[in-house]
Amino acid sequence: MVLPDSIYLREIYRQLVTTSGGISIWIVDGANIRRDIFPDFGLSGNDLAYKFIPKYEIWIDDQISCEETRFSIIAETAERALMAKGMDYDEAYTSALKTCLKYRLIEKDNAKKQKPINVSKNLVNETGTEDEK
Repeated sequence: MVLPDSIYLREIYRQLVTTSGGISIWIVDGANIRRDIFPDFGLSGNDLAYKFIPKYEIWIDDQISCEETRFSIIAETAERALMAKGMDYDEAYTSALKTCLKYRLIEKDNAKKQKPINVSKNLVNETGTEDEK
């Protein structure tokens, strides 16, 4: 797909997550991006991988779950850093996935270390004030 020389970014930005090392990470409206700019936008991206993303920005699709957002940020940050050092997209993408997997495994190990929660067998059911009847 050939993109025009200029693209207006209307109704794209939802929320700034953070700015670190001069890179702004944004939650964006992925549906609008796919509809108005690039149908193959794949849930996250950065300025070095997608030419329509402004310089020094990483975009995270608002359709990604809260649990996955952190990992998308890790992957995009790693990919962008490698591309900024001259690595081509395919190699940077593969390496970033490995970095992300490392963090997923750390989270999995941390979850296994959590102590179990004891739930009382005598759970109380709220009955209300009797005015509801």
